[in-house]
Amino acid sequence: MALEDITKTITEEAQAEAKKIKSAGDKQVAEIVTEGKEKVKAEEVKINQRIEKEVQKVMERVKFQTNIAERNQLVAAKQKIVGEVFAKVLEQMSGLDENKYVEFVTGLVNGLPDVAEGEIVPVAGKEELTKRIIDGSQKSFAVSADSIPGVGGFIFRSENIEINNTFAALLDEKKGDWEIEVSKILFA
Repeated sequence: MALEDITKTITEEAQAEAKKIKSAGDKQVAEIVTEGKEKVKAEEVKINQRIEKEVQKVMERVKFQTNIAERNQLVAAKQKIVGEVFAKVLEQMSGLDENKYVEFVTGLVNGLPDVAEGEIVPVAGKEELTKRIIDGSQKSFAVSADSIPGVGGFIFRSENIEINNTFAALLDEKKGDWEIEVSKILFA
């Protein structure tokens, strides 16, 4: 074999070996690229799942907060309506005719504690009527020259006692008991 043939054979073998190495390298690169793409896809799926979970949590919080806000608005609206009902009751109490007013306030006066001395402070505009009620009652309390603002009733004062029997105070006192019943009637 001549030198040229040996060189040619070595060159051909080297090229074949290079081709094998290149082919193996290309195959390895393809595997690495495929493996990298799979890892990227897997990581992308994980990231998307985390994002989905976070979005779900945020949506649940927003929904919860919206429900609370709606409920609060509903409660506020109901409370406003109940308040209007009690305002109308006070308005109706202020519009009692004189006979019913006298009867109601006489009952309040007669329900006062039995003490030796006491003073009735009438609401403004009802001073004379209050004096007549006291004079006709079973009690002998003095009627104050002072008066208080209000639509009806009085304040009773003695040495150790003060009882607010104004219509507004009486209604406020009963309001806690009656709010539930009024709400049931209005919103059932």
